[in-house]
Amino acid sequence: MIKMRKEKSLRLLALILVGAFLAACPSGYASAASQPTGKSSQPTEKSSEPAEQLKAGPSIAEISRLAGLQADVETKTSVCYVDVDDGENPYDVTWDYGPLYNTYVDSIDWSLLFDADYYIEAFPALALLYHQDQELLLKHFQTVGIHEGRQGSSAFNVAAYMENCDSKVKKVFGDNYECYYFYYAINYKTEKAVTTAGTNQKKQLTVKLTNRQRRSWHSRERSSRKL
Repeated sequence: MIKMRKEKSLRLLALILVGAFLAACPSGYASAASQPTGKSSQPTEKSSEPAEQLKAGPSIAEISRLAGLQADVETKTSVCYVDVDDGENPYDVTWDYGPLYNTYVDSIDWSLLFDADYYIEAFPALALLYHQDQELLLKHFQTVGIHEGRQGSSAFNVAAYMENCDSKVKKVFGDNYECYYFYYAINYKTEKAVTTAGTNQKKQLTVKLTNRQRRSWHSRERSSRKL
């Protein structure tokens, strides 16, 4: 009986100490510590659309549904943490735009848009960050690179494609660069005749930031204005 009481007392003391430790932690640390590990730690999917709406349709209107989709790391600071699971890049967060976007990612031939050797040569700092791991670099291209208008191969430059594609495509997609990649790849049989390469085109058109990075950027801007 005495032993059981001691064990209960020890468990109670341990719970009190843990509670006190978490209460004393900075909010950011406590948030990161409370995040679940493994696959369940990824941001939740964006929608619960019916299966027929998740079809990766080839039309301009269907692909335009991808325009403006945001990952949780762009809207919530609390999920801007690093996924250190095996096989993941230990320096990067998880970009998840939801089931519709994932359906399109799974439906196209990425060799039409991406060549790992070219990507490594074109973006050496990025390649170093990703340990020149070709699978991780492809994942970066699929989730971040195409949103930034990055050139993934010598054969396809999105700025060149935007200059030469049908005006209807550009009118609908605007500066949502990711849409052009998907439209070109899905409709390759008809779009392969469009000029998609150029010597004077930029290899990257913009930068995509997480919510935490954007807040930090704005904070530095405000501080610099006060000086």
